[in-house]
Amino acid sequence: MLPAVERSGLWMTDIEILRLHYAETIRHWRRRFAASRDAILSPHDERFYWMFEFYLAGRSWPSAARTT
Repeated sequence: MLPAVERSGLWMTDIEILRLHYAETIRHWRRRFAASRDAILSPHDERFYWMFEFYLAGRSWPSAARTT
């Protein structure tokens, strides 16, 4: 992608690796989700809680995994 940007005459001044930021965001969400378990279970059942926990866990590892 960078060569296409440079060919267009634009300059790349900063590159962010968003998957690392997303992994950190998911970690924060999981911590807050676990800390709010009782409040979450008030309107929802255990199945909802564990399905969403599974979703957050599944989203965290691909974002943090190093790929080349």
